Amino acid sequence: MTELCLPQLAQPLKLWEKIELVIGEDSTAGHYVSRIEDFVEDGILIDKPEMVGGSTLLRDNADIAVIVTKDDAVYQFFCRVRKQDNGRFFLTMPDRVKRVQRRRFVRIDMSDDILYALAPSPTREGQVGDFLKWHTGYGLNLSGGGILLRTSEEIAEGDIVLMKIPVFCELRLPEIVATVCRRVIADKDQFRYGMEFAEVNAMRRYFPPKYLRRLPQSVKEFNHHIQAILVDYVFKHQISLRQKGLL
Repeated sequence: MTELCLPQLAQPLKLWEKIELVIGEDSTAGHYVSRIEDFVEDGILIDKPEMVGGSTLLRDNADIAVIVTKDDAVYQFFCRVRKQDNGRFFLTMPDRVKRVQRRRFVRIDMSDDILYALAPSPTREGQVGDFLKWHTGYGLNLSGGGILLRTSEEIAEGDIVLMKIPVFCELRLPEIVATVCRRVIADKDQFRYGMEFAEVNAMRRYFPPKYLRRLPQSVKEFNHHIQAILVDYVFKHQISLRQKGLL
């Protein structure tokens, strides 16, 4: 059998698929990674697990959590792990699989300086870039849908803000993106702003065509395809942190 279909999974488990094993529940929980070697009648054979975080050792016949990453979400099920005489490991058949995290708009912490500028009024003539006043804020977290920005400058809900985000350069994404302020939270003498990325088609709801043409070209390059790249990066980065026992 080359794959195992479980009712709660949108995609079946497959041979050589990477999985994470977690034993324990507190900060000392052991985190291991392994791969599926075979499916048998009463369970799953896996490669020898490799410890990647924590301190609790994997014991024979122990109850563990198994975490599987699929295209749409992260899934978890519980079972027992057993060490066989030939050195291989065996997982008992899961009876229930639970989706623990959706893939879309997963957030990761960040600590980058962010350049941002309030978009000028659509009634103002000339190229938008001629009127941009750039400020420096601090990025607190990032998702495929937006960014949490901390700064001492005041931004109102609904304001359009252009941003230069360092990780976008690393991923070769548009240099300047447009965001919409969705939430304002007072933070001592500063503010935290929940900013939503404005995909180019959504921009047409905020700006008339003439004004949209005057925006920096990279703003108009942020489309669903670009957003999917960002979603994938954030998702994989969080899974990497989870596998290292940092989440």
